[in-house]
Amino acid sequence: MDAWVDAVSGARLSPGGVPCPPAGAAAPRRTDGRRSTSGRVRVLVVDDDVSFLAAAARALAAGNPPFDVATVESGAAAIALLERSADGDGPLPDFVLLDFHLPDTTAPSVLGQLSLHPTLKGLPVLVLTRDARDEARTDALVAGARDFAHKPSRVHALRELAIRFWQRHGPDADDPPR
Repeated sequence: MDAWVDAVSGARLSPGGVPCPPAGAAAPRRTDGRRSTSGRVRVLVVDDDVSFLAAAARALAAGNPPFDVATVESGAAAIALLERSADGDGPLPDFVLLDFHLPDTTAPSVLGQLSLHPTLKGLPVLVLTRDARDEARTDALVAGARDFAHKPSRVHALRELAIRFWQRHGPDADDPPR
């Protein structure tokens, strides 16, 4: 994914959350390193369940506040997108919602790779899972997740979870990057 996509309209978005400019035109960049120029919060959702991704993207993009949402289906795709963004090829998300069990890896492995990148190591990550084992929570938090939650079955609950996470771990929160 080279651009953020509006989950409701399907339109490609620039870093500011507006339709992409014509090919060759310069897209607006974030000015403060954290939020988009539109003030909307950018979230990357990583999950192998495509129906969950679609529902999550719609729920997060709708409502107040609206999120700019990008989705990927694997750990490798998440790392690739984040590394390209960190290298200046697109906007970085403000935070990540990361499924613990992915087809190609686990959340602790993704978090370990993020910790090696100077720009990505402080990125707030909320790990989601339906795994009830205490070890999953411990593994995710030790690997660098800011928080861990059971994956909600209702997307409205996911939206509320994302809002609370952003309030606790966003730039206005008193939560230093790890």
